Amino acid sequence: MLRGNGVKLGDNFLYKIKTCCPRAGAQVVKAREEYDFLKVCRNYILCRLDSHLRGNDDLIIFMRIKMLQQLSLSLRLRDEAKFSNFYQQNNEQVVRSLQEMAAGNGEQFIYLWGAASSGRTHLLHAVCAQANELHRQAVYIPLGDFTQLQAEILEGLEHTADIICIDDIQSIATHSEWEQALFHFYNRVRQSNSKLIITGNTPPAQLAIKLPDLLSRLAWGLCLTVHSLKDEEKLSALQLRAQCRGLKLSEAVGRFLLNRYSRDMSALFNVLEELDSHALVAQRALTIPFVKEVLEPKHSHSR
Repeated sequence: MLRGNGVKLGDNFLYKIKTCCPRAGAQVVKAREEYDFLKVCRNYILCRLDSHLRGNDDLIIFMRIKMLQQLSLSLRLRDEAKFSNFYQQNNEQVVRSLQEMAAGNGEQFIYLWGAASSGRTHLLHAVCAQANELHRQAVYIPLGDFTQLQAEILEGLEHTADIICIDDIQSIATHSEWEQALFHFYNRVRQSNSKLIITGNTPPAQLAIKLPDLLSRLAWGLCLTVHSLKDEEKLSALQLRAQCRGLKLSEAVGRFLLNRYSRDMSALFNVLEELDSHALVAQRALTIPFVKEVLEPKHSHSR
């Protein structure tokens, strides 16, 4: 559930771990055998083994053994989620601020909020994609799946990542362990060179967060709103996404989709992806008869 671009842990370094702390070294070897450790190392948490490294307090190793299974099942960032295919109407400032942060400039903290399907997750994935292209370490954590994670996953991220993207903070509201962990994480990030973006579905003051100190931290830096699209803008956004996929989506077909199927943008993009797959196999253009042929057996009228 965590995504980062990481570095490899070499055999020489592994030897040092095994020598200084045999038990930890054995766990690393076992993890590498079971989870293909050199790949899992792309997704890691910093852990300091101060008490085991024979006085070498500065040696930091990339281990969190009990997290490895979670990390080996890491969430894939959506390859199509880029700034280039995000329809920016009324959200130009949001995109500029996020692009600056992805490049290592601008604010250290951004709180980004917007309604469901406004594009918050797309923008976080786009930040990670741009950061990775610039060879900067980016990590994405979806708190919508927080029940499959442990709050300890935040420990040390301020040392391993240049930019951390945490999605859907509203999901952990009233969960004391997570609220405390995020509060302390904010404080550690502030003392580091890392940058932090957190998204939610409301402004910070309207979240159900119970910890006042965490609410105050969410007010640090910029608070930006992702504006939802109007119907005409949804049509343009669909056409932009289709163009990026190499598809031609006419205005008539776009309006047909908006009128006959969900106007939720996430659902519409999923429909477009389905149409793209069928059009590729059938070597057909996107026409209204073809759309009906593909979708009507599977989708009920949603309006």
